[in-house]
This record gives sequence, structure tokens and C-alpha cells, in this order.
Amino acid sequence: MYHLETNGIISPTQSGFRKNKTTEDQLTYLVQNIENAFQEQKSMLSVFFDLSKAFDTVWKDGLRLKLLVLQSNIQGTMYKWISNFLHNRTARVKLDGKYYSKQVIMKEGVPQGSAISPTLFLVYINDITSAITPYVKHTLHADDFAIWSTAEYATTAKVRVQATVDKVSKWSQDWGLTINLNKTVTTKFSLKTKERDVTLTMNGQPLPTEDTPTFLGITLDKRLTWKPHNLSRRSTKKQHAGPKL
Repeated sequence: MYHLETNGIISPTQSGFRKNKTTEDQLTYLVQNIENAFQEQKSMLSVFFDLSKAFDTVWKDGLRLKLLVLQSNIQGTMYKWISNFLHNRTARVKLDGKYYSKQVIMKEGVPQGSAISPTLFLVYINDITSAITPYVKHTLHADDFAIWSTAEYATTAKVRVQATVDKVSKWSQDWGLTINLNKTVTTKFSLKTKERDVTLTMNGQPLPTEDTPTFLGITLDKRLTWKPHNLSRRSTKKQHAGPKL
């Protein structure tokens, strides 16, 4: 991590598993962009991506390539140690504390629970930001990834965001990560009442539209009233409060 940080290898927009960076950084940046759009009487079209089992599906050879050549320039003993760490990992199921299944070789993925796995994942997902096209902004917290564009007309924002969606889709296919098309949602943040809704697509399939998306544990709404988030918090508190005696 010292090597990655001191050489500026990790994208400055990545806040996951890094010192002095938190989810609040990304949420504040996103919310401020929504507020700016409202102040300018514009619409902000966003996409919240859902990567399926991202840690478990990391392409090991692709990770080695990124470590050695494409991004990190990690060589020598450090590279050999990491390569051996990823090689021939196995897993099995333990039942009732004494019965074990047969061992299975884990062909892909970084071992969850290991101290170095989050850092390796940051290296692997780092260049997803290369898919960002002009006039599109983004946030990235580990594998929580969101993009958006602000414009006077939602149709203009659609053209910009669709270009990035297409490139993100291509990136995920190239590097073996799967985007869940049912949980990847689009939201148009706007105070306008007469503007038409727009539809974004990925791999020829329309992306679901969500008026109250949840991002990094916070429930947003298209007019940023915070009502859905407050209601969900009250509901959670009631569930944990238990019956009154």
C-alpha cells in the first residue's frame, strides 16, 4: 500500500480500504453534485452499478498482469510472494465441527479475510475509471461504483452517461467481472415536473429505474428530500427496539 500510495497509482476517487478516506467522502461529493444541479435548474442522470461477487471473481492472471505491467510496476520478491499467495488456493466446507467436504481449488478470486486481499482488489478495479467519458463524473468505494452527468436536458445527460455505461460494460467483460443488470439502477435527480424520463441500456437490456436508490447505506430520492432515508431509519429503530415492558 505504501508503494501504491506514494507513487499515486490508486485512483484519487477510490476511497475504499485507504487511510483518511471514508464513505462520507463519496456521499458528500455525490449529494453536493445533486444540489448543484438543482441550483442550476438542471437534471442529473446517474447510474449505480452492482458488481456480482466482485472479490470472488477476480481473474488471477489479469491481476498478476496489472500488478506487474499495466499499472502497479510491482516486481521482484513482492510480486513473487503475491503470485504464490494467489496460486493453488483451496477451500472446503466444515459441518458440525468435524465433517469436511473435499477440497476444491479456487480458480479465481482473492481470499476474503486476508489482510492483503482488499489492496489487491483495489489494484484490480483501479482502471475502471478509464471508462469515464467526457462530462461524466463518478465515485468509487471498493466495488461500489456510481456515475452521473448533469445537463439542462435529461436527453443530453443520457447520451453522455450511455457512452460511459457502454465502456464500463466493455471493461467488465474484458476483466471477467459481472455487472448485475437487475440491481444496477438509474436515477434522474431533478426538480422538474414535466421532463420526460429517459432509459439507459446495457448489453441491449434496459436498466431498471429507481426513484429511491441506496448507495453506501444511504437511501436517496430523486428530489433529495431525505424522507425515504428517514423512514427507513425509523423502521430499523423500531425493529431493534423490541416490545415495551
